[in-house]
Amino acid sequence: MMTLEDFVTNFVEFAELEGEFKSTTILKESEEWDSMTAMMMIGFCSEHFGRTLTGNELEELITLGDIYERITQ
Repeated sequence: MMTLEDFVTNFVEFAELEGEFKSTTILKESEEWDSMTAMMMIGFCSEHFGRTLTGNELEELITLGDIYERITQ
């Protein structure tokens, strides 16, 4: 299973994000978090975890750590 740290690192590389992201980064406060990045997160979670997140779920989740917790439950 992918650790939280690996999840953050792998997603940042997957989405080719430039900013500094940590598990505690508040996504909506990041200039790089937009609808395209959210769609990439949905694809990333589906590909690596076999779990499909909805747009509504992503709206509820505040940090990358929150997303990780949701998909690894």
